[in-house]
Amino acid sequence: MASQKEWFEKDYYAVLGLEKTATQKEITKAYRALAKKFHPDANAGNLEMEAKFKEITNANEVLSDEEKRKEYDSIREMYASGYSGSGGSSGFGGDGFNFNSTPGMSDDISDLLSGLFSRVRKPGQTGSQQDRYQEDFQQQGGSSPYDVETELSLSFHQAIDGTTTNINYSLPGNKNISEVKVKIPPCVNDKQRIKVTGKGKPAPRGKNGDLYITINVGTHPWFTRSGKNLSIKIPISFPESIIGTNVKVPTLGNPVSVKVPPKTKSGKTLRVKERGIQVEGSPPGDLLVTFEIIDQPELSEIENSLYMQLIKAQSVNPRSKFGLEK
Repeated sequence: MASQKEWFEKDYYAVLGLEKTATQKEITKAYRALAKKFHPDANAGNLEMEAKFKEITNANEVLSDEEKRKEYDSIREMYASGYSGSGGSSGFGGDGFNFNSTPGMSDDISDLLSGLFSRVRKPGQTGSQQDRYQEDFQQQGGSSPYDVETELSLSFHQAIDGTTTNINYSLPGNKNISEVKVKIPPCVNDKQRIKVTGKGKPAPRGKNGDLYITINVGTHPWFTRSGKNLSIKIPISFPESIIGTNVKVPTLGNPVSVKVPPKTKSGKTLRVKERGIQVEGSPPGDLLVTFEIIDQPELSEIENSLYMQLIKAQSVNPRSKFGLEK
């Protein structure tokens, strides 16, 4: 979920390639097409694609919700016009403008904007007052002042399987510890945020803020993960890389045999279809196997003899560019 600070800066219609007059059907269609193109499962390890996917998801989250879309449009219109207060002052800091009277805007957004723009430095305001406001806004992260943030640590396997757990957290200004039961879906990613509606700080006008849980996923000794795809690095010897061979590769289930092609270079990656993570109701992910040629340890007498024969028999001179014989 994007912070509401981003609403001022980001044109979500442009992100989805739409006009502001787009219908909900057009928004859904555009989101699905872009999500399919930029989904992490289809672009494993591509951080640029992953960032684009998050941007698309944030845009859809706002525009597909009628209430959020109305609030977003109101904020963007104010941001574009600069607003003039009735007292003759211009810009967002105008004394005469009442944010609480803005049509189509929720109480939480009105409170946030009222606090944000009424404290823009005016003649006579001290730097310390302005700095204190900036610090308050940064602590809020640009979201509703009634939202609450917490974190949850999961093991590698818990993040894959999903889990149900109780989370203890504290509300600002309240010494009591709150508890909420949360169901974590399968295949959550590291640093993914999960929203629990209405479990934040009580708002003065009846609607509570939300609780946002940032997931911290533990590491695995062998695997890394992107969505349902698993990645693993497999060491091979120099002779195996030259001649080629079959190697056993671990998975989360039974090991799989993978063919190392002749003349394999270090860093070469092969995709083993449907040997990644299986989530009920959806196709399994893939296993990405990257080969790494290990430094050859001290050779035995037999190995040394075979290497000498290989050197004598090789037809290629790797130093031919110097015009010298082998």
